[in-house]
Amino acid sequence: MEYSVQQYLYVIQQLYNLSGGGLYDEEGRENKIGNWIEINDDFSDWSQVNFKGMYKNGVKVGQWDIWSKDANTELIQIGGGTYDEESKGLKVGNWTEITDGFKHITQVTYNGVYKNGIKVGKWEIWGRKDFEHQKIEMIGGGDYDENGLGVKKGKWIEICDGFIYSENIAYIGIYENGKKIGIWVEVDVDTQEELNKINYDQ
Repeated sequence: MEYSVQQYLYVIQQLYNLSGGGLYDEEGRENKIGNWIEINDDFSDWSQVNFKGMYKNGVKVGQWDIWSKDANTELIQIGGGTYDEESKGLKVGNWTEITDGFKHITQVTYNGVYKNGIKVGKWEIWGRKDFEHQKIEMIGGGDYDENGLGVKKGKWIEICDGFIYSENIAYIGIYENGKKIGIWVEVDVDTQEELNKINYDQ
């Protein structure tokens, strides 16, 4: 059975029966409408992530949930949040977001609040410290300004790009007006061993 461009339903069948898809409008604008299941750009054996929610005239609205599995686990919800209902595509309220290159074995997420599409207040970073450590716990985070500028302020604990159990590095230091200042300390998240210091005032 074939579908027209205006009403195109696609189904993605991967090795582990993870599927996705939805409908486009019939007016030829190729706008997504109704319920959709989308897969992550980094979809792989160890990062089978999909996003479930509603489109209105090509814009995400309402509740969107993030689900994940790997080759050895069942599909579980790992995050999500709400888009505004005015079809602006803005994130609002509490969100749990996944990192780029999310891996099920580490499950690093960012948890906090959006106001009109901008991060505000306290944001926490959660994940696994090591491969054998099944418990998900807070491993970092900090504060954004409350004025809707999306600027980091005060003390932050940030994780390295590509954070996984074999390279669980964090950086601890201070932000002022969205810029790193003073001495930042590089540490091993698991052992808390200090690895290096970086001076941002030089």
